[in-house]
Amino acid sequence: MKLLNDFFSIVHSEDTPDGCGYTLRLNADHAIFQAHFPGNPITPGVCIIQIVSELLELQTRQKPELRNIANVKFLNILSPQEHPEVQAEIRLAADENGNYKIKAALKSGDTLFAQLSIRYADDSES
Repeated sequence: MKLLNDFFSIVHSEDTPDGCGYTLRLNADHAIFQAHFPGNPITPGVCIIQIVSELLELQTRQKPELRNIANVKFLNILSPQEHPEVQAEIRLAADENGNYKIKAALKSGDTLFAQLSIRYADDSES
């Protein structure tokens, strides 16, 4: 299930020396937030992982397959009501086989919501 342009939208993007940076707007009216949790919406961790994966797909113009989550830390609750816009920073390294190792962070100002280290593989031969 794609979340881009439904659960979240991209307000701004820019290339960085080792990856990319995005400003994202969360859709507080999305059905996921109605269920998680009614009256107190919280962004599910799996949605944060999916957001990062979709941003990597945009950056690489490929559809890499998530292979391994080496490390993930959810450090603060991400509420679309309190933080409708967040910054996503993705640093990526690719090898000659189309595999990616990324480090990502979602934050707003000084508040860090999540840090992730994920490995992806080229899915073009699947």
